[in-house]
Amino acid sequence: MGVPITSMERYDLDTETWTVLPDLPSLRRGVTMVSAGTRIVAVGGLDTSQTPVDTVDVYNIDTGEWTMGSPLPEPLVGCSAVAWGLYLFFLPT
Repeated sequence: MGVPITSMERYDLDTETWTVLPDLPSLRRGVTMVSAGTRIVAVGGLDTSQTPVDTVDVYNIDTGEWTMGSPLPEPLVGCSAVAWGLYLFFLPT
């Protein structure tokens, strides 16, 4: 899974170019990401001491800013995720 990072990039399929986006607020790896509307949600993962976290960060595509979401009921690492409308579903793997 590699080392914990905060960086996030966007790939443009039309121009085949990468754009660096604002860093995630917290350093971690094994994060699950899912999109819903104009938001991308980064859920769980492992911190720098390899401890599972309950962190939820929400990236707003329109504003280019991260906000903190409500913590998960329990820490998750590398879970499966799906969006249905503005509902997000997560399943530990």
